Amino acid sequence: MVLEVSSNESICQSFIKVESRIEPYASYVNYEISIETNDPSFTFEESTTRRRYSEFRTLRTMLVKQFRHISIPELPPKAPFKSTFDMDFVEQRRTKLEEFLAKLLSKKIFLSSRALHLFLQSSCPMTEIKDIVSGKSSHVDVNWPGIVNESVSQLKDETEKCLLMKKVMALVLLLLLHVQLTLILHLIAKDY
Repeated sequence: MVLEVSSNESICQSFIKVESRIEPYASYVNYEISIETNDPSFTFEESTTRRRYSEFRTLRTMLVKQFRHISIPELPPKAPFKSTFDMDFVEQRRTKLEEFLAKLLSKKIFLSSRALHLFLQSSCPMTEIKDIVSGKSSHVDVNWPGIVNESVSQLKDETEKCLLMKKVMALVLLLLLHVQLTLILHLIAKDY
């Protein structure tokens, strides 16, 4: 789905695609969200992440709180009596989720939402996104380029990716702490 938003200076285009993914032995459906954009409000011109329906619901709830006086597009309703793996149902939901995201991206006001950007361009779980948006956490996994991203991309589960990125950051911080302590001990030893 291609969206075009124009201003006096330039034309911004965003292409968003949502595909359903059913992993073997999984009890839920993942929706793979791919976005290509030249909109300067995005961190990356291209990104892909996976989200569950429940995460779309959480995003919408966060947007309702952030934009109290603006109508937020509706999501397809929960269907408790439908089989999660009924392919017609999955396809209808996928289409509606793609429309939901397209409507959000077509309104410039929603592009100011950190929650929306993290939802679309990171692999962090919604609990982490909530913490980041509320200021309780500053960690942001934005699909880092380079060698870390290559090894992370081999992991199938998005939660595993986010946890690995946290471990990498923790190791970097421990290394920095070790260097600082070594310098302090060296300075103390020099004084005696």
